[in-house]
Amino acid sequence: MSKAKVIYRVLRGIASDAERDELQHWIAASEANREEYEDLKLVYRLSQRAGVPRDNRYHERFEQIRRKATARLGRKARARQGSRLVGALVCAGLALFLGIHSVIDFRPATFQFQDQTLRQVLSLVERTYGIQVRVDEDALESCRFTGTFYRVDQPDDIIRSISRSVGADFVATAPGKYRLLGGGC
Repeated sequence: MSKAKVIYRVLRGIASDAERDELQHWIAASEANREEYEDLKLVYRLSQRAGVPRDNRYHERFEQIRRKATARLGRKARARQGSRLVGALVCAGLALFLGIHSVIDFRPATFQFQDQTLRQVLSLVERTYGIQVRVDEDALESCRFTGTFYRVDQPDDIIRSISRSVGADFVATAPGKYRLLGGGC
């Protein structure tokens, strides 16, 4: 027996317990099954109001059924469209977020220092690259530095160049952590 016939028998109240159980399992199996059941139930109820006799309101009642079914289908379509739009916006936002990091280079085009203290230079490098540089000698921080760095990929390169210019030893203690030892101006 087809599902439509089982649904019709259940709605008419003439279905067996086995048919009612079968229908409940079928409805619970998927959202599409539940929607199909609701559609057939709507048509059945509206057709019951329409009655069998064909009087002057016969076509009017079936038009009413058509309008209600069309309205329900329209609501479903709008809900699906809204879900798709939200999904598309989420995907676009994620793509934009991931893509912007590959397109935009957040490093400055150049670092240019003109007679600045080592404390000022290292502070800017630390903020820009998110690293930490410890200087063991206080006198070393007051040394003056003049230099230009063009789009340096690794902060190690900048710190190594600075350490050479002030005569200090450069030690990488951990990823993103550095020390300058000794040296003088």
